[in-house]
Amino acid sequence: MTNIAELRKQAEAGSVVAQGVLGVCCLHGIGTAVDYKEALRWLSASAEKGVARSMAELGRMYFEGRGVDKNLAQAIPLLHRAAIRGDFCAQVDMARAYLRGEGVPADAKTALSWYRAAASQEGNAIKAEELREAKAYLSRHQGLPVGS
Repeated sequence: MTNIAELRKQAEAGSVVAQGVLGVCCLHGIGTAVDYKEALRWLSASAEKGVARSMAELGRMYFEGRGVDKNLAQAIPLLHRAAIRGDFCAQVDMARAYLRGEGVPADAKTALSWYRAAASQEGNAIKAEELREAKAYLSRHQGLPVGS
């Protein structure tokens, strides 16, 4: 079980790890009720210090409008920074954005590049469904050259 009180104490004391974990807990209701205001607070604090997972979660909040106004202009840079730092979920999110032209110009080659990056992390992927998505896209588009 997640000790939210202890996480909060550590986060308040400046622990970047605790800030990120607390933000994720508040966002997804892990060990506490969903609280978007607190999720935004802690994920923002952690993302500002360069934590890729926090950038990805915060970017997704803005991309989907979860607890904040939907804002692709804020979402895409956060997701991109997390993706280039190797965050699997952010890489899948960037692939989807380029595939659909959401917040970025539609570009199948760039989508393919992000799906490739995500699929290459098979051992580190935390979401099996998104890994299957990346692999399926790659299997359908193997002949396309990767470009940005």
